[in-house]
Amino acid sequence: MDINFTPILVTPVVPYEGGIRFLHRENQIDIGHDMTDKVWKILSLCNGYTNVSSIIKSSGLSKDDVMEILVELEDMELVVDSRHQFMHFHRISNYPSAINSDLTQDEVEAYTKSKRLPVKSGKVIQFDCDTSSALFSIRKNRRSCRSFSERKMTVSQIGSICHFAYSIPDHSVPSGGALYPLRIYVLIESPQDGLEPGYYEYDAEQNRLICFSDEVDVEQLKYCFNQEEMPFGSSAQIVIAADLERQPYKYANRGYRLTLIEAGHVAENISLYCAEQGLGACEMGGVQDKPLKQELELSGNIWPILVIPVGYPGDFESDQFNKIRFVEWHVGTDRPVKNVWTRVFDGDGSFFGATTTYLDENGNIQYAGATSPSYVDAVFKATIEGYERYQSSQVRVDFRGCASQVPGKWLDPRVYFPLTEEQAKKCGVKFFTNDLVINWTLGTNYDGSEIYIPSDLVYYGQKNDENRIYYGNSSGIAAHFDFDEAKRRAVIELIERDALMCNWFFQESPHRVDERILPVHIRKRIAHFLKQKRQLIVLQIPSAFGMVFETVIVGDEYPCFVSGAAATIDKRFVGDAILKSAQEAEYNLLLTLRYPDMTPIDPFRVSTPVDHGKVYYIKENADKLHWLWKDAISDGHIRESIAVENLDRFYSEHLQLVTVDLSDRKSDIKVIRVFSPWLVPINFGFDSAHYMHPVIQNSIVFDPDSLRMPHYFA
Repeated sequence: MDINFTPILVTPVVPYEGGIRFLHRENQIDIGHDMTDKVWKILSLCNGYTNVSSIIKSSGLSKDDVMEILVELEDMELVVDSRHQFMHFHRISNYPSAINSDLTQDEVEAYTKSKRLPVKSGKVIQFDCDTSSALFSIRKNRRSCRSFSERKMTVSQIGSICHFAYSIPDHSVPSGGALYPLRIYVLIESPQDGLEPGYYEYDAEQNRLICFSDEVDVEQLKYCFNQEEMPFGSSAQIVIAADLERQPYKYANRGYRLTLIEAGHVAENISLYCAEQGLGACEMGGVQDKPLKQELELSGNIWPILVIPVGYPGDFESDQFNKIRFVEWHVGTDRPVKNVWTRVFDGDGSFFGATTTYLDENGNIQYAGATSPSYVDAVFKATIEGYERYQSSQVRVDFRGCASQVPGKWLDPRVYFPLTEEQAKKCGVKFFTNDLVINWTLGTNYDGSEIYIPSDLVYYGQKNDENRIYYGNSSGIAAHFDFDEAKRRAVIELIERDALMCNWFFQESPHRVDERILPVHIRKRIAHFLKQKRQLIVLQIPSAFGMVFETVIVGDEYPCFVSGAAATIDKRFVGDAILKSAQEAEYNLLLTLRYPDMTPIDPFRVSTPVDHGKVYYIKENADKLHWLWKDAISDGHIRESIAVENLDRFYSEHLQLVTVDLSDRKSDIKVIRVFSPWLVPINFGFDSAHYMHPVIQNSIVFDPDSLRMPHYFA
């Protein structure tokens, strides 16, 4: 630390239990009573005008004590150099901001329509505009473009945008102190005319593009841009970045303002040039600074300021579905989903995680979650997931009686969810017989006819019944605005869980997906975790009905094993399934690291999905899973399942699918549950494994050792 460092306190601080508590924006930071006197003396002098040298003299403390304490306070962002307060502002204004305005969508709309402050009163002077200027028509054509065509741009066009924006020899923009702190980067995801995919920097002095990386991580860029997909299908993204220390070195905090003004000049140049050339552009301010800085490997004090997607405009812009308003309609104390919050894994993750709470039919708080590269989409998906879980616990009983009294076809739980009498007893449920009086819910059989299903199999988290035959779970349930899409997603989840269960009962090493054919993002995450002494491994689990992928992250430190899975029945979406499985595994890892629970758990006492995962967090049990990946063979190919050309035929002929509509007629969201006698259901609880399922019993590779431990899938 420089002796001229002039600290100013930027975080509230209060006395706390004989010590000191800093009320940091992300968490509380406590300092013990043994350091209290020294820290208070120093803090009392952190007024933004007193430098380190003066603090040493005024406090009466040693230079070593003052320097050590101030260095630690600066590292924790509790004090900053008063001449560089702009960096503190830059940090707290990063997206997503730690301090939000928290406006509802109605408030935003009302404010957008509100009148600006009135102009001053006085003598009015009218004038004629000079419409002959070329800038007049260019400015008139300038609009934010949020839909781009697939037409490729040329290297000349992209280079010319950069040249017009920030050519230093041509003085494209004024620069405070002639210091020119800005840097221009160009991101290309798909081949353009004369430019291959890669990350480029514009040399503003030599007027040329430098490709510094040809490995484009599209998934990470989505996260950086806070978008579900790359921005509006643009051909390229222009990143305006700045060396934030360059102008403040001369102008102190005001230099930061000059830097932002200069970035505005460059953005306007880009917008006007694109408008003149018949190209589209759109300025994006909601970009995540730190992840984008890391992805582009920007050095030192260089930080992204603004991103501008460019390209040829598309034919039309579709109305964007307002996900925030949807969340507002469905979240609240008097609504199905009670609460929703997000988690940002700063510096570690590549996605947003969101969690919702809802009440099951017993009034107990339950949780649901989702991930997405987009903050808003993560909240939206978690809300949908929470609503799905809520709706799947709203029991509808269409008949009560024994099987012999059911007025029509009925689904036999002994085929779909088989338990032995001993298992039923250990699980605290009744063993199903044709004479047992239970609740039944109507569904639709694969041939279109009505079929009655035991309600205990249909609903999740329902109230206890004296003749309960099963504790349901959420596998095979999905929600969507479209009925058929909800059904398709539910089927894919059932296929995924079937593959995992069969692989568990057979205890055979699955196929290991060769790193060379993995998406760039996964390869980079593998390298990321290797630095943390963990392995990320993608496996393809055998399945006759789909392509099922499981990602495991293993290591010698807690948690020693986590996993995630996803499936697809369309080979075009193999990459998406692999990415989803890896994201799920990484989310489980990050949650476990952030909220560690090392309380020992008896494998024979597991009962919840969380329990199943927790068993294998410790090395002793994780080592028992080595068969899963140690002997897995990789040959550079993906195993394809049966080709699904007609979904209805696939559902009826291959799966003999049974469907239950759990939707609320008052809601636009469709919630669908599906069953298949050919798909082994997942179980939660050591004593409820469905090893008596016909698919397992008819297999010659069933391994009895699979019953010695609970499965690992959480």
